[in-house]
Amino acid sequence: MDTCKECSKQLDAEKEYFNLNIGDETERKWNKNKFNLCVDCWGKKKEGYKPLITLKKDKLSYERKIVVWKMIKNQAGGSMEEIGNCLTCKKWDDEYEVRNRHYNYCSLNCEKNKDKDDNNDDPERAKTQLRQRIQELEKLTNRTSEQEQELKEKREELAKLEGQNTQQPQKTNYTPWIIGGVILVGIVGILTYYFLKKDKKNHDEYE
Repeated sequence: MDTCKECSKQLDAEKEYFNLNIGDETERKWNKNKFNLCVDCWGKKKEGYKPLITLKKDKLSYERKIVVWKMIKNQAGGSMEEIGNCLTCKKWDDEYEVRNRHYNYCSLNCEKNKDKDDNNDDPERAKTQLRQRIQELEKLTNRTSEQEQELKEKREELAKLEGQNTQQPQKTNYTPWIIGGVILVGIVGILTYYFLKKDKKNHDEYE
């Protein structure tokens, strides 16, 4: 009898539920950490499983330490479909219509930004994504320990990025010094001219 790991709900009469298999490829083959979640518990827990998937260098697929199947029961018996993720934001694809299983993006915006995942040269975009993720996590009423840790890390990362902007070294403004120097030279020149002229006048009177 299938039951939900979190709430112990019996799933035999449920039309849909989710089957999770966590671990690397070898561990998944041996079903070392395989269990079921009801629809409600999957909705509460799924954000916490995102750290188990990492985008590969080709940016076209994920390195997974979790595989999720949606189990569907119908009059014909039943079926199952694997739940994937948007290649840009990692959103689970049970939340949106999948248009292409090979290149999976949840929205036009994510597909346009598919080549901008490295935010080292785009700190403003990085901060925007961090704020969006923080808002998503803050909206969760029952956060898991993994989600609490992620929220803490995202807040620290955002604070670090925002701190870099305020700590940028200020450029020295040399204009006042230049103007002051010109004025000083001018004053010295005028005084020199005045004293030289006066000295010459006194010399002529003496003769």
